[in-house]
Amino acid sequence: VGCHVERDKKKRTMRLTQPVKIKRFSDEFQLDECRGNPVTPAEPGSVLKQEGEGPTDAVLSKEEQTTYRSGTAILLHMMRWTRIETQNAVRELSRFMTTARKSHMKALKRVMKYADKDHNGKLDKKGMVLLYFIRSNVLL
Repeated sequence: VGCHVERDKKKRTMRLTQPVKIKRFSDEFQLDECRGNPVTPAEPGSVLKQEGEGPTDAVLSKEEQTTYRSGTAILLHMMRWTRIETQNAVRELSRFMTTARKSHMKALKRVMKYADKDHNGKLDKKGMVLLYFIRSNVLL
């Protein structure tokens, strides 16, 4: 599934990361253009709509639509294995796989930017994703 597993027997923790997927976000989706560091995967209180956010919210071009689908697919994979806190935001994005708009692409990049940083607001270039505490005698 493309996960990197780091295990610390002393602390009895296991860290799952997907550094290749995180790197792909910045390489393919120009996340440096996005301002700010979101603390939530989606804008609080926002609702994505099929008709968009007004007359200036145009439907994406064919190339942009392909990029949107690719980005959503990557997020679906990450959501399943390591970034479960993004489930609601990614589910909403996946509803618009056939006719995404500029506002949907903006929301997609926000989720990617969120996934590219740790929960303290610092970028984690290793792709920090989730920390599991293992309480099992199997790891002894």
